[in-house]
Amino acid sequence: MQPKDISAETKRLKPDPSDGGEAINREHPDQRVTVGTTLPAKAREALVQILQRYKYVFAWTPADMVGVDRGIIEHKLMIKPETKEMKQKKWVQGGDRNKAINMEVAKLTNAGILREAIFPIWIANTVMVRKNDGSWHMCIDYSDLNKACPKDCYPLPEIDQKVESL
Repeated sequence: MQPKDISAETKRLKPDPSDGGEAINREHPDQRVTVGTTLPAKAREALVQILQRYKYVFAWTPADMVGVDRGIIEHKLMIKPETKEMKQKKWVQGGDRNKAINMEVAKLTNAGILREAIFPIWIANTVMVRKNDGSWHMCIDYSDLNKACPKDCYPLPEIDQKVESL
């Protein structure tokens, strides 16, 4: 078997960040989807048409996610019995981060996805991550809670590596 020179092959192009994507749902034109920028035009157009036909499958706003019984979507954590309850020290967020947190929490609360917890046992801080477009993405720091729960029988090493690299 002869060695193959792969340097001459064309490499897969990364999506162009200047490409604004496709507006799949006309009711939400600001929410754009990047669709296979390296696909041939005909295949890309066919894929966009399929996505537009089945746009009702996607949740375009937090309000679209309501209607599912909490018994189905809520889960219980298997916390190790010997673990001491932990509340993280509150992190102070800067002005624009704090504004983004308040907007996101209000949006999720109004949609019925979040609710206020009185006397919570575990408290985790929010972590704001800047998106490519300059807006904020809200995450929750569950590191203490993850330590208190038993490891999964089927770990996902790739995710663990990505989290550790952060």
